[in-house]
Amino acid sequence: MRHFYLDFIFTAIALAVAAWWGYSHGGMGGMITTLSITAILAVMEISLSFDNAVVNASVLKAGTSFGKRYF
Repeated sequence: MRHFYLDFIFTAIALAVAAWWGYSHGGMGGMITTLSITAILAVMEISLSFDNAVVNASVLKAGTSFGKRYF
């Protein structure tokens, strides 16, 4: 987990900024809405990135060494 230390800090800062922005534009309801949307977008980004990594790995498995280095 120590490898992800900076990622966790960045995520906490991003969520705090989203909460502040939501609260300043719509009170407590705006904050909850903004945090919900931010969490949904984060989960979507992680799942799509993982899906892309799986596709890339399957393509690279059948490639040449030059293609693997270039990719």
